Amino acid sequence: ATNELSIRHEHFMTSNIEKYLHSLKPKTIANKLIAKKVLICSLAGETHSLGLLMAELVCKYLGAKIVFLGANTPEDEIVALAEAIQVDVVAISVPLSSANIQTEKRIKALRLLLPSKTEMIIGSKGERSNRMASIGISYVKDFKSFKEIISG
Repeated sequence: ATNELSIRHEHFMTSNIEKYLHSLKPKTIANKLIAKKVLICSLAGETHSLGLLMAELVCKYLGAKIVFLGANTPEDEIVALAEAIQVDVVAISVPLSSANIQTEKRIKALRLLLPSKTEMIIGSKGERSNRMASIGISYVKDFKSFKEIISG
């Protein structure tokens, strides 16, 4: 035993955490119920989902209607679903390891394809907020900020 976790360990634990978090039904804040429909996903090629699951819990807590697409979602599918069911918010998780110029370009392109009334929130520790705010994309670095934007 080397006291190290392998990919199989990470995947096993993530799978179990996902099942547990999806099953949670937190009490909503009665006076803070929001009527927004929120699509939660990550971009194609991104396989990490813990941030998505935490965003789902925040939305459940606020009483939002959630459409959970999960990780590794092609951009054209995000747009198609956002249009088909008229979501109010598209929330995308971008792990720090993926927060780069190429991802930023993909996010900007996605923003242009979404209906103009659809809010776009990107959860990421990568600093992009100054460059993206002007084109209708909100970047949040923590769940407090995410909650404020979703409930605002």
